[in-house]
Amino acid sequence: MNRNRFAVMLRILWLALMGLGVSATARAGLFEERIVNRPNYWGHAFPVYVISNIPQETVMPPVCGAALHRNNHCRYVPLASLGTHGRKQRDLLPYNAEKDTETVLVVDRAALTDVDRRALAALLHACYPRCQLSDDPQRLLIWVQNSGKSGREYQVFIDLPDARWLPHASALLWAAPTSRLADKSRDAFSIEKTAQYAAILSNDAESARALTEALPYTLSSVYAPERYTAFLQDRDATQRFIVLNWNGDAEVPAAWARQFFPGPLTSVCEAQQLDRMGISGWQRFTREAVARAYQEDGGTTWVITAPTSRHLRKLVSTVVARKFDPVRYRVNLCDLSHIQSLAVGAHVDAAGVERDRLVLQQQMEEIVQAQLRVRVSAIVSTANWGRVLEEALRRDAGDEHPFSRPTDVHYVNQAAQSDAVLLLMVKTVNPHITYAFPRERVTQPHAPFTEDPPRKPSPPDPDARRYGLFGPHVYPGETSEERRLSDAYQRDWREWRHREMPAWEDDYRRWEWRRQEWEEERRHRRVHYRFTVTSTPSMALSGYLKVIDPLGTQQVLWSTDLDLAHAGDAQHVRVAPVDVVGEDVEPEMPYELRRYTNLYQWEPCARAIGDDALYGLGQQALLQALRTGVARLADAAIWPGDLQPWSRAHASSNGEMRPAELPEGAQGETVFGPDAFLEGDIPLVPLREIAAWLRLQQTLDAPTDTLTLRRGTRAVVLKPGCAAAVVDGRAMTLSALPVERGGTLLLPVDILSEAFAVGIDFERARHMLLLRHPDSQQRMLLRVIPATSPPGVIPSPSPVGTNE
Repeated sequence: MNRNRFAVMLRILWLALMGLGVSATARAGLFEERIVNRPNYWGHAFPVYVISNIPQETVMPPVCGAALHRNNHCRYVPLASLGTHGRKQRDLLPYNAEKDTETVLVVDRAALTDVDRRALAALLHACYPRCQLSDDPQRLLIWVQNSGKSGREYQVFIDLPDARWLPHASALLWAAPTSRLADKSRDAFSIEKTAQYAAILSNDAESARALTEALPYTLSSVYAPERYTAFLQDRDATQRFIVLNWNGDAEVPAAWARQFFPGPLTSVCEAQQLDRMGISGWQRFTREAVARAYQEDGGTTWVITAPTSRHLRKLVSTVVARKFDPVRYRVNLCDLSHIQSLAVGAHVDAAGVERDRLVLQQQMEEIVQAQLRVRVSAIVSTANWGRVLEEALRRDAGDEHPFSRPTDVHYVNQAAQSDAVLLLMVKTVNPHITYAFPRERVTQPHAPFTEDPPRKPSPPDPDARRYGLFGPHVYPGETSEERRLSDAYQRDWREWRHREMPAWEDDYRRWEWRRQEWEEERRHRRVHYRFTVTSTPSMALSGYLKVIDPLGTQQVLWSTDLDLAHAGDAQHVRVAPVDVVGEDVEPEMPYELRRYTNLYQWEPCARAIGDDALYGLGQQALLQALRTGVARLADAAIWPGDLQPWSRAHASSNGEMRPAELPEGAQGETVFGPDAFLEGDIPLVPLREIAAWLRLQQTLDAPTDTLTLRRGTRAVVLKPGCAAAVVDGRAMTLSALPVERGGTLLLPVDILSEAFAVGIDFERARHMLLLRHPDSQQRMLLRVIPATSPPGVIPSPSPVGTNE
């Protein structure tokens, strides 16, 4: 007994070990199981000889992996040492290549010397007769074959164009499954790849890292924008990526972009015509998120640019997800950098819908204010604003220029009093009421019949024993027939036949009668059901959300389509009772409930749930559509804080202002400065940006609250709130008081001309201030905001040229 149990346990243990071995074999790859860690008959690993012209500390870790430290069977053989081990041909190697050895030959073609080439030629002729060194600079080859007298040894040849490809080739080799080469087969298998080299010019580390990870088996070199010359001179690159965040830590001026951009893009670097906000064509280009592939010099150059890191990384992930499909990618961005106030309105173009009952102006403004970082202008009157939009837009809201008449623009500007209008254009408002008829059973289920039938008695068994399976028979006799003819058996049989069986038959008939009585009651039982009529209203709304510029070109700055359905709460309409006879009878819906059909028209829906409830649902749908559209706008928006000027000065710990360096190639260009403010007839300019542009040294004397500005030998001492200043020791009266606003000091512009010889051209009608640098051809263009403007109103100037 114990011996059998022990044998069973041994068999179970053996099966478990076999299962573990099979699973381990399934997990292990060809290189790991049959080359690097192939055991001999005693459980030890066979020697693995790595022959290479790559240094030992570089080639051994990726080729041997963990086996290099676990066992001392991986050995390095310098390629140049072949042929120095003896006089015979087999002494070319320091081991017998045909007996219990594994050979891995790793060649870096770019580093082969004449000695290496002679040794490699002899080795290929002796051990790798079917291999030949490649002349293709982009070819990577991994070749494996069985060898040796037993056919179980392996020879591996890794032909690399450059040692930098070794980690990639090792990863391919370690991942090769065992099925690629059957045991005792002399047929070789190979893995061949084209070596790709990618040069990435980027000022966003995360985007560059994402590209590097998305280019498998590609060597990548990442260059900062200031190293664009090295980027262009990287002759090994078969792919180039220009990935730029225009508002990163370092400026990428147009002068640089002209040099490293592909030919079709260099023209945009020259565009300097200003729009109404003083933005040149070059700056408009840098405020777009575009990814496109160009074919130049036999290679591919990807240009992926965006105005912020947020948009850039989103664009890079899109290009990577689509596996670098060479179509043009363009993100629908909305430039809100010049928007300080925004008016919100809705235009309902759906027939039969009362606009004033559907539009909730206050709630719309709250939604926009919560999701956008611009100030929402307060509309004078909801009704007035709605009528202005109705009159001005008419049927033109879907066009690129939604205002067809000049008077319409005037009315909208006068009512909105903002930089832009966020318009929710509602094209369709379709109600929908769906009726449902769920039912429930009121009557409790009929109790089941659980009584078991009486058990039929068994006849006596002539072969029965006294103790179950063992012991003497109950009835005397040697055979079954003798025991059947015995008196004892005949007595028990007559007891079963004439007494036990009739009693069972009577019990069974009574049980059958009770079961039939239960079944009859079940068939004639009355069951109560209840149908409930529920109505679920919903509202399907379609249209689009647009950001319109009503001050300048009256163009649509941004647009998105909206198409959604908003469902209300289900309501009980009525309850209809239904009775059926029979436990298994399914009830039918009452005929009178069939008049409740789904509704799709405005008037029937209004009669069904009430006019106010229907408009309330429409208001919820409209506000939900606005939330959806504003969320898309927030994701696509370029905020004023996203476009930080690169020439901003940085405050030091000692109270002085360290001027920022002007970008290279900026001479002769126009830079766009911050907003200036008009005080009377004198523009006030922010000191912070002007000091950085002129490279002024600032020193603040805290006890006297005076500020000293120095540039070369010139010095100006002034005090906030004081109309007097000292210029090179000479007192002068300022045309306006220096005031502090928004954390920066505003100076009258004439002090720049008087103290630092800055040229000034002020065009009041166009709200433009042009400053000319005293030492270069550089100019700064500022927008002037009149102090008499109503809150939130910023008059927009017309385009202005530069005055030489």
